[in-house]
Parts: sequence; C-alpha cells; structure tokens
Amino acid sequence: MKRGLLRILAVLMLAALVFTGITAAADDETLIVRPSKHNIEIMGKKADLEAYNINGYNYFKLRDVVEALGFYVAWDDALQKITVSDRPVSSGSVFIMIDAGHGGTDAGALSKSTQLYEKDINLSVAEKLSEMLRAEGYIVGMTRTEDETLAVTERMDMILMRRPDLIISVHHNASDDASRSGAYVLCQVDDREGGRTTRLAGFLQEEFENIGQTYLGNVYRRGSRGDYYGLLRAAASVGIPAVITEFAFIDNPTDLKLIDTEEKQEAEARAIYTAVMRFLQSPESEYGASDDTAEGGESGEADEASPDEGGASDDAGTDGEEETDDASDEDDGYDNGYPTWLRP
Repeated sequence: MKRGLLRILAVLMLAALVFTGITAAADDETLIVRPSKHNIEIMGKKADLEAYNINGYNYFKLRDVVEALGFYVAWDDALQKITVSDRPVSSGSVFIMIDAGHGGTDAGALSKSTQLYEKDINLSVAEKLSEMLRAEGYIVGMTRTEDETLAVTERMDMILMRRPDLIISVHHNASDDASRSGAYVLCQVDDREGGRTTRLAGFLQEEFENIGQTYLGNVYRRGSRGDYYGLLRAAASVGIPAVITEFAFIDNPTDLKLIDTEEKQEAEARAIYTAVMRFLQSPESEYGASDDTAEGGESGEADEASPDEGGASDDAGTDGEEETDDASDEDDGYDNGYPTWLRP
C-alpha cells in the first residue's frame, strides 16, 4: 500500500509545482494568504497540520503531509530536489547553509580608501567557501547568490524552513576607530561555557591566525530573549549551531590588505572551510569523527559588547534592545501577513 501512496504523492508533488509556476507567472494576480484552521484526516485519524489559505484554497506543507502518512522526506537545497521514501532518506552528507551578509541596498561597511563594499566581499568569500564544501560532498545552500536585498526576517525564515545542520554567516567589520583591527566570531550565547559554536570558533581562531590575522576573541551577546542577533537566535531556537564570522575591519588599512584581492578572499574562505572541516570531523562532532583530525577548538572570549561598531553585522538581526531592526523575537515569519516563504 505504501508503494501506491508514494506514486500518488509523486503526482501531487508534480501538480503542486506546476500550479505554483502558473501562479507565480500571473503578474496581475494578487495572492491573499492567511493561516488556516482547516482540519484534515489521514487514514481516518485527525492530523494536526499547519495550513494556509491562498485565495480561498487550503494548502498544507508537503513535509507535514508526507510525515503524517508515515513516509520520510528530504530536501536537497543544492539540487533543488525533493525525495520521498518509505524509509529514512539519507542526504549523503551534512547540509550547511552559508549566509553572505548584507546585499542589495544594504551595502554593509565601506572601505572609503578603496570603495570596497562589505556586501561584495561577503558574497565573494561565501561563494568560494560554498564551492570548497561542495567539492567535499557536502550539501550547501546559500541565502543569496547575487547582489540582492535580503531582510533579516527572510534569512531567519530560510533557517526555520530548510533546517540545515550548520550555519556560517560571513561578515566583515567596521569601526568609528580606524585603528581597530582583527577578527571576531559571534557565537550562540548558550555556548558561552562550552558548546558547538565555541568549539567551531576555536578552529576558526587557529585558521585565521594561520593566515596572519589577529584573533580578538569570541563574542556572546545576549538579548532579552536569548541571542541578540536574529540569525543566531533563529538557529538556536531549532537546535542548529550558527556563527557569524567577522574576519577583518574593512576600514582598517592593515586588515584591508588581507581581503582586497580575489586571492586573499580565497585564503579567508579556505581558512573558514578548514575550520568547518575540522569541526565536522572532530571527535566531539555528531557528524562523524576522523582519526587524523587536528586538535584544537579552544578559543578566547571577547568583551560582551558587540564588535560591529560600524554596523557590519546589523543584518544578522537584533532583538530590538539597542538597534532598530525588524528581526525581533516577536517575528512570526510573516511579512505584512504574508508568509515570506510562500511569495510567488
């Protein structure tokens, strides 16, 4: 019977994809999307599934329906492929999300001497890092792959919808004091006394120092409801380790020499890649240990205050305590009542 249901699901998935494509192409059509309390029964039993009403029609998430039927579903972000099976689906690898900070109208920090924008360096490093990880067989998804404006809430939505195993957000710093230089890693606050993001920061520290950058320490910034930064907070809410790297002060002449060419951005990406590999293959990792993993993973702690004085990490999101941001803890994944992940 399960085989027959699988065939039915495959047809429904194809129909849903076709319908979505037609709807998205209808430029003059306005979609009205609301949460729905519509109930559904599966095999005679009431299923507690979240529903959405789109222009009068009720829709359910494919994952919820598939799992309610007793099947397993996996999403390959790199291949844009859905797999449904009657046994647990193996992704073949760990799914890593790479976030290139800022973008589009949000330029981030600026090097006035060279007119280098942080958003461009972030994307360059993120793309290089993604290529390195994919070459090792990891499944990699990026929050953006071009110069586009992406709100903090949209990045948070991606985390909650895609549920990666690890998140690396690539940023570069700035300060009102141009003499400031060095690297920080922003970790999740619950790991202050030790934990996954603290261990990853330890590897990042060693790799950054290996390519000549001074490491200033880890940052654990707590807001009134958990992590101060929305991206870290969203990840922590579903148990996903996430860090924000601040490799260099883009407005410092010494630091700028570490990132002002493609080759140097490649070196930064390589350092992050090596740290991630060491983290994933370390004996403490739930992703599988390797006997030849180098020791490491201890790192210093920076001051509680945020290092991003020039706003280099602003689009990582705050909880609204000291900075104006739309990624507060009250954010429910909706944009003016419209689920951001259902946009045509």
